[in-house]
Amino acid sequence: MTNLLKTFVEEYGIKELPVEWLQQAASNITVAENPIKVVSSDPTAKARVCFISGPSIGEEGRQLLEKAITAGMGLKRNEVHICSVVGSEEGYLIQDQIERIQPEVVVALGVEAHNVLLGSGLKDSAEDIASVRGKWLSFQGVALMPTFNPAYLLTNPAAKREFWLDLQQVMKKLGLEKPV
Repeated sequence: MTNLLKTFVEEYGIKELPVEWLQQAASNITVAENPIKVVSSDPTAKARVCFISGPSIGEEGRQLLEKAITAGMGLKRNEVHICSVVGSEEGYLIQDQIERIQPEVVVALGVEAHNVLLGSGLKDSAEDIASVRGKWLSFQGVALMPTFNPAYLLTNPAAKREFWLDLQQVMKKLGLEKPV
């Protein structure tokens, strides 16, 4: 069994695996070691918001995101689910997570996450995500807000304003007020 399948069985308590996963594990097809890194304390718990990033978020970007969530939005860490995707083939895994946690809103952090969720062909550039950020979309019937990857904000602080405006739209959709 590949590490991916072992992770889903052991960490997420999934009892039955899709046939395709078992076939892939039985073959010699290479599967990324950890295609999804789940940061949520309980990936099976309900969450109001699911933040999905690409692998480029990095530790500093993750810290910035967590600060925006807790200090900026006033959400507790256990009210959100954060995960990363490595490549477009992980879309079905993200779909499964979203079905299990049933968030009210999904936030796509950057081009990579946007492309995995929506199957679109945005190029990996700030201009492409800027063209769709701040506009409500839908993923599996859940409101989706695309915005910048926090890693991008570390090198382009001017984009923090738009990022914050996007998070304020998420707050409004959730009925949250700005924390004091």
